[in-house]
Amino acid sequence: MSVGSTAFDLDLVRSLLSLAQRLLPDVPTYIRDYLSDHVRAAGPEGWELLAQHLEVLARLDPLAVSVDAVRTDFGVVFLYFSSNHLAI
Repeated sequence: MSVGSTAFDLDLVRSLLSLAQRLLPDVPTYIRDYLSDHVRAAGPEGWELLAQHLEVLARLDPLAVSVDAVRTDFGVVFLYFSSNHLAI
């Protein structure tokens, strides 16, 4: 694991992504607004997980994702290469 990421953060991201995936297309408000903050806290592994769930990413608050990605360099890189087909 990278510096700054914890097993708890990664488990939380996995759980929220799993829930969001099951509830598509209706992603709960909390997940829509705050998932990217949890992803940021999980570090590079969190961004990798989010990049693997483009259907969920497409339904998140674009401003929140942008702010959290900019707060971490690796967030910008993972999201750019994994979601270049999305109009964000």
